[in-house]
Amino acid sequence: EALEHREGVSSVYRNIGNINQSIGQLDEAMSLYKKSLAINEVLDHRGTMANDHNNIGSIYKSQGKLDEAMSMFNKSLAIYEALDDKGGVASSFGNIAIVYQRQGKLDKALSMLQKSLVIFEALGDKGSAANVYGNTGNIYKIQGKLDKALSMLQKSLVIDEELERLQSIAIDYGNIGNVYQMQGKLDDAMLMFNKSLAINEARGYKEGIAYNHLNIGVIYQGQQKIDKAKEAFLNSQALFINIGATQKIALVKQCLVNLQQMIED
Repeated sequence: EALEHREGVSSVYRNIGNINQSIGQLDEAMSLYKKSLAINEVLDHRGTMANDHNNIGSIYKSQGKLDEAMSMFNKSLAIYEALDDKGGVASSFGNIAIVYQRQGKLDKALSMLQKSLVIFEALGDKGSAANVYGNTGNIYKIQGKLDKALSMLQKSLVIDEELERLQSIAIDYGNIGNVYQMQGKLDDAMLMFNKSLAINEARGYKEGIAYNHLNIGVIYQGQQKIDKAKEAFLNSQALFINIGATQKIALVKQCLVNLQQMIED
């Protein structure tokens, strides 16, 4: 009974952590995930430990603490490999790929994503395959391969719409908007960012809303709509401050500096 009680407590910590993370309360989520991990380490529940490591890694990733995130995702990968949990291995490859991407190691990221995709497709896991298409599209976008990027992102969107995954649809819209922006299709980009914003606002997802305002601000700046750009950047900055995303706060601050220079010029 005591064992079942501790399992239940761990599960509650994890579920409340998920809710906190989804609304941008990252410190609270981190605390709960660590409590869950501590219980599962005592119980030696390795699969759940791997899940906890992934959750903690995802918080570090959002906070821009990439070395800590990589450490957590590698711990998770090692456990999933030992358990021969193919889905877990594929998820870990995907998480490691995102860290490589943010570190600028794009070829390593693409290699990890390809490994991940092969497993998810073999398992028939369409939702996870969609995530991989989306992440692959983002790397092609960074490399300036915009047609390839758009193709991958649209594959992701088709699956996410079929599965009615709202958060993923919002991410797809945002990513497709970024590609349109790079192609100079500012009206198409703005449409996508506003579609993404509507979903994120309905869900109360602060990190997503912050990114949307940032992207919308960049479009307004490109259109010389200075007041609207400033308002969007300030909205973004306030939300990034609220969730403690230090690197993003610095990015938005630079956008505001650039905007001020445009006004003075």
